[in-house]
Amino acid sequence: MPDLPWKRGAIDAIYAGMQQSPVLAITQGPDKGQVIPVDSDSVRIGRDPACQIFLSDAQVSRRHVKIYKTQSSWNIVDLNSSNGTLVNGEPVTLKELKDGDVFIIGESMIGFHLSGDSPSPDGSAAKYSATQTIVIDEHSLYTHWESQDTVDELKRARTDLEALYRVGRTINGILRTSELVPMLLEVIFQELPRVDRCSVYLRDDAGTLTCAAGKIRDREEKDAEVIFSQTLADAVLRDGTAQLTYDALQDHRFAEVESVQQQGIRAAICVPLQANEQLFGILYADSRNPGNRFRVDDLRFMAAIGLQAGTAIENARLYERLVQEKAALDDANQELKSAQDQLVQSEKLAAVGQLASGIVHDMKNPMTVILGYAGLIKDKVKGLTADQEDDHGIGHLADEVEDGVDQVNQVIEQLLLFARPSEPKVHSVSTSKIVADTLRFLKHETNAAGIKVENQVPEVLPDLNIDENQIKQVFINIVLNAVQAIKRRKGLLVVTGETVCREGGQFVDLTFQDNGCGMSPEQCLRIFEPFYTTKVPGSGVGGTGLGLSVSYAIIEKHGGSISVTSHPGEGSRFIVTLPGH
Repeated sequence: MPDLPWKRGAIDAIYAGMQQSPVLAITQGPDKGQVIPVDSDSVRIGRDPACQIFLSDAQVSRRHVKIYKTQSSWNIVDLNSSNGTLVNGEPVTLKELKDGDVFIIGESMIGFHLSGDSPSPDGSAAKYSATQTIVIDEHSLYTHWESQDTVDELKRARTDLEALYRVGRTINGILRTSELVPMLLEVIFQELPRVDRCSVYLRDDAGTLTCAAGKIRDREEKDAEVIFSQTLADAVLRDGTAQLTYDALQDHRFAEVESVQQQGIRAAICVPLQANEQLFGILYADSRNPGNRFRVDDLRFMAAIGLQAGTAIENARLYERLVQEKAALDDANQELKSAQDQLVQSEKLAAVGQLASGIVHDMKNPMTVILGYAGLIKDKVKGLTADQEDDHGIGHLADEVEDGVDQVNQVIEQLLLFARPSEPKVHSVSTSKIVADTLRFLKHETNAAGIKVENQVPEVLPDLNIDENQIKQVFINIVLNAVQAIKRRKGLLVVTGETVCREGGQFVDLTFQDNGCGMSPEQCLRIFEPFYTTKVPGSGVGGTGLGLSVSYAIIEKHGGSISVTSHPGEGSRFIVTLPGH
């Protein structure tokens, strides 16, 4: 019987006259909308006009399938077609047809209906479902592969198991999620040629699903694409099942989804990424080629990959958490060590402070006596003639005694400041004036050392809220250090200033830059430690190692900061930051 297009208005008449005959409803393909009765016990379907049911679908073989009746059932057999035959999403060579089954050949989808069950008015199969769902369970998945009987089923089972071994070998050794996810996409494209697009969505601690990576075959995605249907993802996340729609365009769940229609998505698979009953996200893949519809075997294979990937993601996250915890533990250990070092240093300083306080108290009295006797000697020699004084050198010796006592007194004062630092008496002081006064006070020292001093501090800088005497002491320490560090005659010291706004208010940065011998990085780290000095013993250049330590404490008490940058042979730069007024 030649194939004739059946008008929908004739459907009821067909069923009335053929209550015992099946009906084929073409729901997709070039011949969509036709409803064709099977009016004999055996019909061939294909692109050959000699077939009882002729289809114009170019993807259908000339003699594609045969539908025939036995005593108890209707069956479909594939006639060695080039593109194969799917029944309810599974490839078949021979299968018994049940009422409501759907078979796909080429681009055509055809519903099989027994008498009494007419297709819906729009030509689609009333009982047709474009969705297949399987529960994710390792035992059931591998039991399925072990229970295959036919040669084709055994071949597919062997192919899938070999592919799963390759996938596991590839991804199980990756211990960083950022590396694991892109590799997972690569193996999907390698093992499933039907996939056109693939993406991985992971859940964060709050349960929010975000796209970790997406890829279109043969090219990277700049922006990972959003799942075309949240419904499909929600079903997978809610039920923990793997879901396949082998015709999204006909699946009733996506009828209103514009992106499905616009992108021409024909088939899609969505499986959970899970391990030990913990759901980490989903793995999604789709195909736009009607000749590459996914099958139920593809769904099982992807579900098994989802299990392997879930375990790999769990391992990667455990490793990353371990790395983070180790780093946190290292930081805590370092902080503890630093705190211990500070505690030891504080105890040392406290002991030194107590010792210094006692020593300087005992030293100050004899120094005063010595200084007094030096003064008396000078008074006695005033009556001598110049020749007599020169012969005995008494006046010169008295001067040396006074200088020595002054130096000891300076050390005593520094020890006292270090042992019992006084609170600053803060008031408003002109920035430019205090710098100018300090440099003027030290002019004799800088001139004697042959150092050129450039005061570039602007007059318009804000006033400083400081204890003037204490800050002068800081500046004197810095300048004298620069004098001692500059060993060549053409020395240069440049002082600059600028206003800076930082958290907490307005500050002034004062920079002291010299072209002296400089310091190594190790020396810079220790330069503010008490009793640490860069001066070489026996060089004739004094230094107790307390000047910069005391300066550091003074600046901190003012709510400011002091820092140094230096390189050997290139000089040093001290930056003093003080609060403005």
